[in-house]
Amino acid sequence: MKEFFDLQDEITKNIVISLRVELIHGEDFRMRAKSTNSLEALKQGIQGGELLVKMNREDNIKAIEHFNAAIRLDPKYAAVYCGLALSYQYEGRFGWSDSPTDSSKLALELAQKALELDDQYAVAHAMLGNMYLYRREHEKALTEGKRAISLNPNYSAGYAMLGHTMFYSGRFEESIELLKKAFRLNPKLTPVYKFALEKSYIFLGRYEEALDVINQMEKDAQNGKLQAWIPPFDYAWVYQEMGKEEEARAYMAKALEMNPSLSVKWFIVNDPHKNPAHLKREMDARQKAGLPEKPQGAVP
Repeated sequence: MKEFFDLQDEITKNIVISLRVELIHGEDFRMRAKSTNSLEALKQGIQGGELLVKMNREDNIKAIEHFNAAIRLDPKYAAVYCGLALSYQYEGRFGWSDSPTDSSKLALELAQKALELDDQYAVAHAMLGNMYLYRREHEKALTEGKRAISLNPNYSAGYAMLGHTMFYSGRFEESIELLKKAFRLNPKLTPVYKFALEKSYIFLGRYEEALDVINQMEKDAQNGKLQAWIPPFDYAWVYQEMGKEEEARAYMAKALEMNPSLSVKWFIVNDPHKNPAHLKREMDARQKAGLPEKPQGAVP
């Protein structure tokens, strides 16, 4: 009877994985799901992941609860350590914790723990690279990102995370190619990864292509897949760069109405550009469009 129920769980798990690969996450979900044999742990991991991508404080707290529940069910579930690491990174970056430094340190430790469980696990290498990026250790981030896609050449999120690292390293052409490949491999990839794509186009002066990406992001926001303030905030930048100051200021005003905590100070702290001139160019354009030096509204 025990073998029968184990078989039933295995069949259910395979159905869940196949449906999510086909309908939602793409092929890289299969790789993440393979790091556990527990159906209940997989369910907790899925719930945590769905909350994590919403990128707000309340859902992030719930995501952490689900990831911890999954770890209690399967302490060797490497993918969940990666999800938990990203949750704590968000907590530190977005000011959702009492100690951003402690949250960021914990995020790095969790990514390293995932790699200890399986040093051939592409997701863990990609996540560790992401942690290094936001610590401004760009070369380590590039090394881990390249290792991830060498281990699994079909890992769409791996290409996307490496594309982000290339963007912040000032390698805009390479960033574009990696991100375009990521979305070819998985068109359903979370739209958060489109940030670096449209920004790379802006830095290269390819404004119409940047606008095409922001138009896609606006549809994502309308469908609840992206925070609503992001598209107008980025329209403001590209229009300012194009010399359309009236449109730029109108979009920035809209973004600030939606999110009063936006400021130059926040971006200086949180955007890990390797070259300070790149950050200055972006902030100068956004300030001309109306971005304040310090937050106008309440911030955590």
